[in-house]
Amino acid sequence: MITEKKIDLYKYFNLQRPEGAKGYLNSYILERSQEYSANRMRPAMIVFTGGGYWMRSDREKEPIALSYLAKGFNAFTVEYTVGSESDNAHMPVMLIEACMAVAFVRENADKYFIRKDKIGVIGFSAGGHLAGSVTTMWNEISVQNALKEKYTLARPDVAVLCYPVITFTHPTHGGTRDWATNSNPDLYDYYSLEKRVTKNTPPCFIWATSEDNCVPPISSILMAQALAENGVPFDLHIYHKGGHGLALANRESASSDDANCILPIAEGWFEQSIKFLSGLDFKVVD
Repeated sequence: MITEKKIDLYKYFNLQRPEGAKGYLNSYILERSQEYSANRMRPAMIVFTGGGYWMRSDREKEPIALSYLAKGFNAFTVEYTVGSESDNAHMPVMLIEACMAVAFVRENADKYFIRKDKIGVIGFSAGGHLAGSVTTMWNEISVQNALKEKYTLARPDVAVLCYPVITFTHPTHGGTRDWATNSNPDLYDYYSLEKRVTKNTPPCFIWATSEDNCVPPISSILMAQALAENGVPFDLHIYHKGGHGLALANRESASSDDANCILPIAEGWFEQSIKFLSGLDFKVVD
């Protein structure tokens, strides 16, 4: 496996970094080998962890990347800007960073043995809002201004949204909303992603739990409704058990003192996402 740490997206795209901002990419790449195929190309998955736009959860980072790696994906994790590190952790800073991540992977697809039309994003909680933002707002004017003609590289081909924050105009996670909008109610509607869906939005796999009292499942339901109204393929899974922050919902991603993060009922989301992606031809090709 080839790994690269802290690929500097601001430097790569020759953009000025806002004070305290991050914007780094980490790669987990399966090498080619003459033993199976010197021409093997893989789909890619780009991971956005949760944390309310205040921090980035390690539980939703490398365990997720390595799980998709084991299924034949080349994987990336994004260190996007958060409030514990920068006062600039507001939109569109994180949206631009997410778009830079997708555009970087697509522009370097040959280097990383990636199928450039099979690049997905996955996000958890606030990271779900960020993954959903790049999925629905990759062509937003601030992204076009930052990336110029390369903004066209930033549209993901699929999104996996895990207990995502989607709406800011219905019951939601207040911290995510406030950091994203800098507590400006005039922006709540603009960054409510169910209002950004069009017929050209990429397919989405969405899951949440009905017992989640941190990010109400109405976010996932509203996103699914918007996708349905626009004829966009999607899967929606609302598990009847489980709280917030389950990650893989197994021991691998559970904190040592939190058995609530181990939930066999919801653990199946990962394999279900693989089936959904496989149906969209997110597969290894030789």
